[in-house]
Formats: sequence, C-alpha cells, structure tokens
Amino acid sequence: MLVMVTVGCEEPAKVTQEPAPQAQEPQAETPVTEATEAVTQSDEKQPVVEQESDEEQVVKEEMKQGDPSADKPNASGVEQTGGTEPQTALTPEEHIRLALQHRGEGRIAEALAVLDEAITIYPENAQLHGVRSDMRRHNRDYSGALDDMEKAVSIDPEDALYLVGRSQLYLRYKRFAEAEADLSRAIELKPDLVAARFNRGTLYAHNGDYDKALVDLDACIAADPHLPAPYFNRGSVNYNMGRKEQAVADIERFIELAAGNESWVASAKDLLRAWNDAEAAK
Repeated sequence: MLVMVTVGCEEPAKVTQEPAPQAQEPQAETPVTEATEAVTQSDEKQPVVEQESDEEQVVKEEMKQGDPSADKPNASGVEQTGGTEPQTALTPEEHIRLALQHRGEGRIAEALAVLDEAITIYPENAQLHGVRSDMRRHNRDYSGALDDMEKAVSIDPEDALYLVGRSQLYLRYKRFAEAEADLSRAIELKPDLVAARFNRGTLYAHNGDYDKALVDLDACIAADPHLPAPYFNRGSVNYNMGRKEQAVADIERFIELAAGNESWVASAKDLLRAWNDAEAAK
C-alpha cells in the first residue's frame, strides 16, 4: 500500500493500488500549500503539509515591499483621501495586496474583481496572472487557473514558482509528462525549491519509481528538516521498497513534527498499525 500526502492541495491523497497507483479525478478541496499540487485526490483525508499559499509565495518572491499610499483609489470601494486619480494609479503590486486583503477577509469575488481589473490594465504582468491563477484554483476554476498560469509562464518562463504552479494544474488533468517536465525545469532553476522537489518526488513515487522519489524527498528533508510531509511520503516509499525500519522511523518523525494536529497524527498512527498488521499476517 502506498499512502502519500501532498503539498499545494487542501485535501491530500490516499492511494492503495499496487504497484504504482493511478491518478484519480480531483475532488473538493478544503489550507494550504500551497506551492504545489496533489498527484491524486480522494475523499479519504490524510495529513497535508502546512505551507504558504501560492499567491503568498509569489508575492514574497517577486513583489516589492511597501504599502500602497492611502490616498490612492482602489477597487475595494473605499473612499480615497485627497485626490481624484483614476484606478490606474494603483500599481500591480498594490492590486495584489488589495486582492489578498479581500481574500483574507473572505471576499473572494471582490478579490478576483480586483485582479480582473488589474490584468485589464497590465495584461503582460506575470505576477498578476500567477496570483489570479491560484485564487481561481482555490475557487475550483481549474480551467481558468490553467489559462492564467500558462500566461504567467509564457511571460516569465524562468520563474520556478510559476512552473510549479502550472505542474499542479497539469496533474489535475492527468498531464503527467508535462507536469514532470515543469517540475524538473523548476528544479534546474532553483535546486532547493522544496515545493518542486516534494511534488516531483511524490509523482515519481506514484509512478513506482521509488529510487528517484527518495532522491527528491531526501533533498526536501535536507532543505527543511522540520517540514513534516516529506517524512510521511518517504516513509511510505521506504515501506514499499521493503525498508520497514527506515519507514517506521520516518513516520515516527512525522508524528513528532505534526504534534498538535490530531488528524495528521491519527492518520500516521493508523498507517503504522496497518503496516504492523500486514507484517503479522505474513
């Protein structure tokens, strides 16, 4: 049995097919990650790593710091103070901050409206397309999300985060070869990008290529030894390779790092019991 968690999705995967699980249709999402996406989805909930959302990562990677000035108009409908400049006074970065503020307060429609307006003004701004893609994905508009991420990559093909974001969406449409290509290119550009390594390692594992999966998952753990999810997936890979001692050590480490999240810990303990039961039945 191969049980994997995923990064960049809100409801992770549980796969029990042998020997190499097949991808399932995407199901309803429920915080993430976001910086990458699941290879599979199912109704059975498993642990998922906590990470910043895609749009937050994009903003942190690319957006210049600083708050928009208070006297600039914006799409929120808030009255401006001092001046009647048109909406175009807002920069792309200011539109993004405003959209993220709307989203943080639960106003998804308003957030998307801000980004729609911004892209009308700045149609060749990759960051705007990347952020809107992530919001559309969270709103389950996967087709629109892919359109935006394709545009972001076409504008800035050397941005590793956009490649990871596009790979997430390719995986949802079972475009596995294209997803792997994007992840591999992202790793070429940014070898220590955990989101890319984790998702490529998970993809390799689902394809039964455990040796390659271990290389990527080892790299994730080396880059961030306190991130729980890579231990869970590496444990599953080790178990499927017949390395039970290493597998158990990884799951136990996952449990330590995930302490405080009862559902994650419970799932990991269930997995250990399942392994023990399988060993006892031999």
